[in-house]
Amino acid sequence: MATPFEKLAQSLEHLIYEWQRINFGFLKNAMLASGGNSWMIIPVKLRNEYLSALEQVSVDQDISEFAEFLVKLIRN
Repeated sequence: MATPFEKLAQSLEHLIYEWQRINFGFLKNAMLASGGNSWMIIPVKLRNEYLSALEQVSVDQDISEFAEFLVKLIRN
């Protein structure tokens, strides 16, 4: 059974993750808008592809898959 401290740590970890996700979405859209593109919402059907590309950026520090994903969304 998790101690109260462990439960608090898990809650904080979830909040930090959510904050980073929201912040990243805002920054992504601000950068797109500054380049003359529209703000975009990731379609639910592409969520897994989006998260996979973000994971590659986070873990491997390779932005190529994420950049290709954004280009595909912008062109459609």
